[in-house]
Amino acid sequence: MNEGKNAFRLIAIKKKITPILPTLEEMLSEEEKLQYAREHYSVIATNSDEEIEDVVRFYRQRGDASENRIKELKNGFNLKYLPTLDFTANAFYFQISVLDYNLFVLFLFLSNYYEINLENCT
Repeated sequence: MNEGKNAFRLIAIKKKITPILPTLEEMLSEEEKLQYAREHYSVIATNSDEEIEDVVRFYRQRGDASENRIKELKNGFNLKYLPTLDFTANAFYFQISVLDYNLFVLFLFLSNYYEINLENCT
């Protein structure tokens, strides 16, 4: 990876994941949790010379804070294409869609907080 005009380095991250609901996690012993634990690996390719911790923090923040939200807006709230060629109309459509997304996230948060089942609500 040091050869060529575009050299980069790979940062491998190993994480233990236990796919258990949080309410069940309190009831299980450490042995039972380890029985269900799996290792998850991810790799970051970067040309940055910063410390490993700083690079990992940057990429995690980038993925969680912006790219995943943009993907949710595009796919879940029909923002792949804007409806008109008029800038003002598209800006208004985009703002309404973002407001819709924020309300959706708020309702999800409240439903989890108050343990409300939203499947039967329309």
